[in-house]
Amino acid sequence: MDALIDDVLASARPALDPRVAKLVFVVGSWPVALQTELVDQLTAAQIPYEWDMQGDLIVRESDEEEVEAVLELLPDPEEESELHSSELSSDDGVAVHELLDRVFMTASRLVKHPTDAAATVGLVDATSVLQQLAVPFGFEPPQWDRLVSAAKAVAEALEPPATSVADTDSDESTGHATDDQIMELAKTLVDQVRLYV
Repeated sequence: MDALIDDVLASARPALDPRVAKLVFVVGSWPVALQTELVDQLTAAQIPYEWDMQGDLIVRESDEEEVEAVLELLPDPEEESELHSSELSSDDGVAVHELLDRVFMTASRLVKHPTDAAATVGLVDATSVLQQLAVPFGFEPPQWDRLVSAAKAVAEALEPPATSVADTDSDESTGHATDDQIMELAKTLVDQVRLYV
């Protein structure tokens, strides 16, 4: 698992010359599985890329046609989102385990790199699915609640809800989570999920 995390982290490092013209492809809302497939295809095609803070894809303008060709090969993002949200059941042990693996991997990345855009998108997406599940087979309700609460805490720190003007002056506002706070919350989540993966 650690080797896999290191490989993913390496793929997220800046790969583009800052002097070249760039394009942004909006993929931040895609399911994690589809983003992973996109990365695999870009890597296979030897197309360099980066992620912005919204989790969207940045590529060289000169690679536009190649990237569009890769995107044409991928499933429709909206259909994939519906598929993932409708088909995952708390009774599906394999699917639940895969979901927890995704939570573990993205949270582990955030422990080391709290501003990692791809990990942020992945964790928020996986947490959204977690919150929709009933207690899976093999879990006690208090155990599952603690795990989901830990994931929700990280997701809210990464993607805080809208706050009022008065709230913006408060250091305690969830909209002002520091990198250290995100790392600590992510570590707590990793410790929770580690018990089940």
